[in-house]
Amino acid sequence: MMEIGAWKTSDGGIRVVNNLRRFTQPEEESTQRLLTLQSALAIEIAARAKSASTNQRLDGPFAKEVQKYYPQENWHGGKVDDICVVVLVVSDISKTPEIQSKL
Repeated sequence: MMEIGAWKTSDGGIRVVNNLRRFTQPEEESTQRLLTLQSALAIEIAARAKSASTNQRLDGPFAKEVQKYYPQENWHGGKVDDICVVVLVVSDISKTPEIQSKL
């Protein structure tokens, strides 16, 4: 969040910038791959979930249940599974200028 500019440091600590519109709305003229705040968050969350699912040193809920009901099994770590992340960024649009329609 600091890297893409959606957060800023201040005397009171780390804060969200006043206007998130440029981070949440893709640029229409851009021909490059679109990176919005939502996609950056989704990528990071999915990467952490994937890492946790393949980590053999940290027992997740699945491993704990296997050990509880099947103590003879030697299951440790996470459980590789499908990962889906949906991110919604809510911001106050009253602080941003109104968009004029293009007719």
